[in-house]
Amino acid sequence: MANGERELWIQCVDWLMSTGLLDSSASSRLSKPADLASMLRDGVLLCELVLRLQPGCIDRQNIFMVNRMSPFMWSKNISLFLDACQKYFGLNEVSFDGQDTTIYDLSLEDFGRVLRILSLLSHTSQALRLNLRPFPDHTPNTNGACREVENQIYCNLRDQVEEMASSADETQQYDFIGNYPSTADEKKREEIYDCILTQRVPKTKVESAKYAEFKPTNERGFCIKEILDTESNYCDALNMIIETFYNKLKHKLSTDNHNTIFMNIKNIYLTHQKFLQKLTPAALNALGIDDPSCIDGKENLHMAGVFVQFKMDFVAYAPYCSLLKSAVGKIDELERTDSDLRQYLNELSKSAKFGLHKQSQFKLQDLLVVPMQRILKYQLLLQQLAKATSDVSEQQQLSDAIEAMADVSYYINEVKRDHEAIEVISHVQRSVIMQDGVSSRFDEHGRLLQDGLVKISDYEETTRRPKQRYIFLFEKLMMVCKQKGNTSLYDFRKAHLLSEYELVENEPEITSKTSTLSRKLTSGFFDNTNLTLVRKGFKGDSASSANLQLIFKSLQQREAWKKELKKAIEINCPSKAIAKGHNLLYKTYSHAVSCSICRKLLAGKFYQGYHCSGCDKDMHFDCCHVQNCSRKPIPASRTKTNSISSIIQPFRPGDLVVSRQSINSTDSSRLSCNSGDVIEVIDWSMDGTIVGRLTDLPGRTGKIAVDFVVRFSGTMRKSTSERGRMSTGSIENNVDRPVSLVSMAIINSSEGISDITQQPWYFSELGREQANQLLESTESGTFIVRHSVQQQQFVISLRYDGKAKHMKIEYDNITQNYYLHDGRLFTNILDLINFYRSNSLSEAFNNLDTTLRATLLRTNLYKVLFDYEGNDPVKYLTLRRGDIVTVLDTVGENKGWWKGKISRNSTELSGFFPISYVESMNPEHVESYTFNSNGEREPQHLLVPSVSHDSKDDESTL
Repeated sequence: MANGERELWIQCVDWLMSTGLLDSSASSRLSKPADLASMLRDGVLLCELVLRLQPGCIDRQNIFMVNRMSPFMWSKNISLFLDACQKYFGLNEVSFDGQDTTIYDLSLEDFGRVLRILSLLSHTSQALRLNLRPFPDHTPNTNGACREVENQIYCNLRDQVEEMASSADETQQYDFIGNYPSTADEKKREEIYDCILTQRVPKTKVESAKYAEFKPTNERGFCIKEILDTESNYCDALNMIIETFYNKLKHKLSTDNHNTIFMNIKNIYLTHQKFLQKLTPAALNALGIDDPSCIDGKENLHMAGVFVQFKMDFVAYAPYCSLLKSAVGKIDELERTDSDLRQYLNELSKSAKFGLHKQSQFKLQDLLVVPMQRILKYQLLLQQLAKATSDVSEQQQLSDAIEAMADVSYYINEVKRDHEAIEVISHVQRSVIMQDGVSSRFDEHGRLLQDGLVKISDYEETTRRPKQRYIFLFEKLMMVCKQKGNTSLYDFRKAHLLSEYELVENEPEITSKTSTLSRKLTSGFFDNTNLTLVRKGFKGDSASSANLQLIFKSLQQREAWKKELKKAIEINCPSKAIAKGHNLLYKTYSHAVSCSICRKLLAGKFYQGYHCSGCDKDMHFDCCHVQNCSRKPIPASRTKTNSISSIIQPFRPGDLVVSRQSINSTDSSRLSCNSGDVIEVIDWSMDGTIVGRLTDLPGRTGKIAVDFVVRFSGTMRKSTSERGRMSTGSIENNVDRPVSLVSMAIINSSEGISDITQQPWYFSELGREQANQLLESTESGTFIVRHSVQQQQFVISLRYDGKAKHMKIEYDNITQNYYLHDGRLFTNILDLINFYRSNSLSEAFNNLDTTLRATLLRTNLYKVLFDYEGNDPVKYLTLRRGDIVTVLDTVGENKGWWKGKISRNSTELSGFFPISYVESMNPEHVESYTFNSNGEREPQHLLVPSVSHDSKDDESTL
């Protein structure tokens, strides 16, 4: 068949083979268009192709070696490829309109476009200079349509590629590239390692006449000798690098460049000097060479024991190995831009000779790789020694050493992997345009697990119509963005904390909001390719008003996202560990820490594991469910449920804390404050920080580390008595003061039962039937707390599922704690109520999956106590002391804000205001809210009934 008659994709494969880019095994693996499309999809092969045709046209360090489905990284690689085509190959006639970066999407037109761009490359002077036959013989039309026969060939390409990707082996994804840099470099580096450490006689010989004469006669002897000799050679190599390069380049390079290139190699050298001093007598002892001059009289360690002893010292290799790529890249950059330095480095390389041949010389880039090779070799060397060892006790010691070195290797690899992950996250952060000057480090959200275009329907938006958005799924949150035109930038839209959601895999129930007809119309596509995230505490019919619907293009894409979403949700709330009673904090450790359970290192550079505040243990994700929490045991009593307890936070929204020191940060996302400032908690993060608001300046918010604050208590009242809203008078006298989740703690400045009398949800002595009347027609989750005269006990009365529920608050006389179930104790009722404002009651009662969502307000008229002026007059309501505010809506209550209106100078103003700046006007009425048929919130006035102290109604617990 003539070249022009063959299908274009087959001609493309032949041309790629002729470039030498693909090895011989590739032809058998490229049997259909989907195989080629899958190979080209992430852009790595495209970048390697232009580098093969024009060396240096792309900085290889900028290529993302993608090991997962990530359109974001694919598009970055493809952008590199397209830029090189335009800049170095003169392909200006190709339409680079920004849409080309969606090549990874692999629609019919896109794949045809890829083939035509590659065809144009085959006709460039760079390709022809390599005597490569172009395809097809004529120059292709870049904007022409595919032939009809190819239309049939490329149909359903996306489904085929995604199905292949779901079962692909990530470890083999680049092995089809002939002489791929990583493979070629690895071979070259192994040769250098052997030349420097294995094939030569140690320059620094072991000071033992007996060892100099020693000739091993068995495999074990050979192994021990190899370990000792190569360690001696390694120390020589490190010394050479320091003497020849490190010291001499100190005055040639800037401090920053010098630190970038050599990192912590000097500390590593000092560590191995000590290591060799310990290893030498242990090795001689293992060989049966009794030489007093080499034996350390203080210690008599086995060789394996030396490795175990230095395990924590060897973690210093983690930063070295993770920064090695940057070090080599910096040397390459300096050699390209500074010819004098390049010549000087060549001279230094010539003076640093290794190996058996005088001609042997290595570049600094190659020598810096040797330390990484050495630390990763220890495990293999010890495994060889273990195989040659027959003594059982010695084998156990070697097993411990092998495990220690394997742990170090894994730790190093994970730190290196996390370093690369943080680089990717920084690329994402530079590509996302945040709103209203919001500033935060994206790596605080954990590792990036998944990204891509997804249709999303958000329950908080006015219209529930699905919208196409670009979603970045991190371990801790899901960031929703919108692509900015045809650029590689994204406008931030919203973020959802994954700890607040549950993944629902079953089909939604048919309700009044989802008719049978609409379900039938959408079942073919919607149900098979969607996922539902429901806010915790919402189930059944109410779930539809608090969920996120994610709609995917294919079943394969849905399965990939489901896997990562389940992983992220479990990371935030490890169910098995919580069932064991642990109070976990998913945290970043600044130094190497070992797991309290398995004793292995918590690997990685950030969010390496969990800390339990109950038993004070640090644990891996896979280890935190192995043991029960060993905190103080809970007193035995009746338990009402088998539900899993929630993670206890150090501070909850609404808590008051006091700054322990003055902080003046230039980072706008951080909270600047003075020592002694009172801060109310808005949110708590598992990274060890809280988002707080200054009580004196509510407009000033930001992050602050929990280590810098202490909980506000009654003993602090004097020191804060002159702080406006925090004055003693405002705390003690405002009995009817409206309280939200945020402002509750302001009133709770002392502990004990008397605190709840200050709360608007406490209705003193009230009977069951009267509570039923109060709660009738209120929204689900509305509650009050009352005192039952008959039972002489505090009771929570709650509206749920159209009925009033009544729950006794139990009291333990021994521990003097309050509880709804004995797995969760509280020192006072206020703390108990605060906890269940944000945590489901299903923990204590079966079939009661709701929080204490709303309180009954005694009036919608409030008097302003303090002046307040927001930073946005359109959004916030300006308050003047003595003003009368009419509450319009309690939206924002969980953040400490209500929406209200004020009439001033014949003008009606509306906006948000801080709840704690006002007090109620009329205690004779209760204000609650219901929803009308249009879904709008409507106030409803409820008269407080007269209280009969002789009420005898039944107070049986729910």
